[in-house]
Amino acid sequence: MCEKNIACAAKCIESLNKNRSYFMGVSMLAVLLFHAYIAWGGLFIFKYGFIGVDSFLFLSGYGLCFSYKKNSIWSFWLRRLKRIMPKYIAYAIVATILGVTLGNKNISIWDLFCNITTLSYYNIGGWFIDWYLAALVIFYLSFPLIYPLVSFRTFIVLLISASLFFTFYNISEIEWKYICFLARIPVFFLGIVMYRSSTPPHTHNSLRNFSWLITAMVCLGIFLLLMNILNVFYVTSFFLTSLYMPVFIIICWWLKKFLTIKIVHFLEFLGIESLMIYLANVFTQLFLDLVYVHNPYRLMIYIFLNVVFIGIIYKFHFKRLKT
Repeated sequence: MCEKNIACAAKCIESLNKNRSYFMGVSMLAVLLFHAYIAWGGLFIFKYGFIGVDSFLFLSGYGLCFSYKKNSIWSFWLRRLKRIMPKYIAYAIVATILGVTLGNKNISIWDLFCNITTLSYYNIGGWFIDWYLAALVIFYLSFPLIYPLVSFRTFIVLLISASLFFTFYNISEIEWKYICFLARIPVFFLGIVMYRSSTPPHTHNSLRNFSWLITAMVCLGIFLLLMNILNVFYVTSFFLTSLYMPVFIIICWWLKKFLTIKIVHFLEFLGIESLMIYLANVFTQLFLDLVYVHNPYRLMIYIFLNVVFIGIIYKFHFKRLKT
C-alpha cells in the first residue's frame, strides 16, 4: 500500500509539472462558483468552492521554488511583483473610482496610495479591496526568507500549531480577511515541501514521507470535521478545506482523463489568465455590492458580467498567442 501511495504521489506531481495551467484553471473555476454561491446562497453545492484558493496558494508555493532557484533575490522579487502589481494597481484605481462615485466614499491621496499598494488590507488607510492579492504580496516578499526554513519537520510543527490555534483560539476576535490569510499559510508551505520532495536530489524516502504527510493531513481534516459536526469544538472551514486540498488536487488529476480536449483547453485558459479573471470577478462583486443588487437579479448579473469579462479576456488571450 505504501508503494502504491508513493507511485500515486509521483504520478500526480508529474502531472502537476506538465499540466499546471489545467490545475490552476480548475481552481479558478471553483472560486468563480464559490462567488456565485455568495451572490445567491441557494447554490449550496458551491459553498466550499474557496478550496480553489487553497489550491492556488499550494501551486504558487510549488511554482515559486522553480523561479527562486533560477533568479537572484532581487530578480525574483522584481519578476513576481511585475506579474501582479500592474494589474492590481489598475484594478485598485478602478475600484477606488467606483467607491467614490457609487459608494459615496471619501478619498484622499493617502487612501488611494494605500489601496494601490495593498496597505489598506492592514487598516492603515483607504478601504479594504481584496485580501488574496495582499496575501500574495506577503508570500512573494517573504519567500526568500521562508524557503531555507521549510522542511518536513518545520511543516509538521506549523501544521500542529495551526491546528491548535484554529481549534482553541477564539478567532471571532480576528477580522475574517486575516483568517483567510492565516488559514492558508500551511498549504503554501506544503507546496515548498512538495518541491523539496520531488526535485533532485530527492530520494525514495522523501516521496514516501510526503505521501504519508498528505495522508495525515486529510485524516486530521476528517477528525476536525467530525468534531465540528459533534459540536465538540469549532474549526473554521477556511482551515479545514486547506487540509482537504490534496484530495481536491487528486480528484482534478483523475477527472482530466475523462474530459474532452476542448474542455481541458478552456480550463488551461482559465489557469493561464487566472489573475485577470480573478480581478474581473472581484470587480463584479464590488460593483454588485455598491449598487445593492439583490436576489434573484444579483446572480443573473453576476453570471452575465463574468461571461462578458471572460469573453473579452479570452479574445485578447488568443490575440496574444497569434502575435
